[in-house]
Amino acid sequence: MQAILILGILLVLLSFALLKLLTRQNDAVGLVSKRALWIGVSFVCVLFLGAILTFVGYYISPYRMFDEDKPLAVIESTPVEAEIYDTVLSIKHLTFPRSFRPEKFLLVGNQWIIDGDIIKVGLNKKQINLFRLSRVRSRFTNPVSEGQFPELSYNLSGRPDKLLGFLNKHKFAFLDIRPAKASYDSGDEKTEFYLYVTDGKFSLKKK
Repeated sequence: MQAILILGILLVLLSFALLKLLTRQNDAVGLVSKRALWIGVSFVCVLFLGAILTFVGYYISPYRMFDEDKPLAVIESTPVEAEIYDTVLSIKHLTFPRSFRPEKFLLVGNQWIIDGDIIKVGLNKKQINLFRLSRVRSRFTNPVSEGQFPELSYNLSGRPDKLLGFLNKHKFAFLDIRPAKASYDSGDEKTEFYLYVTDGKFSLKKK
């Protein structure tokens, strides 16, 4: 999905190059004026398309394509003994673009949960599956501890999801949008999981 954003930015930059070329044209008649007209039309079209792709790409860039029979990410939960936090959670994406290094989160509590969304796009008997991980949260299951340490949350998408709000509001027939969660009560040992989409929701399987 990041490719759409990159393509949009490249088209916007190309439109600026066309604008610069257009300003160099003189007011002579004939072939030069026709060329200037075509450059002007191309500038408007390329700028418009680039702006649309940049806008759409910006909001869908947190989403990744996936196959339901393949893992989305590797998640590692490591309990630690520290004064400030209790667990180190690492996430390494296996879908494009793959993670070079896992993202690591310091969590407080004995339970963590990953929030996200799944979008299935059905067009002409073909289906495109998209997902994003939006938040990592942790908490204590003990009410006393939870009162002392409130829920800790990390935003993974880095931006408000206006696109998802728009799609949910208008209810397009070819879109199936579902919130998804995956949670695990961390134990006393280091544990690795594969993250899958199963029956339209996130699921964890131990490696």
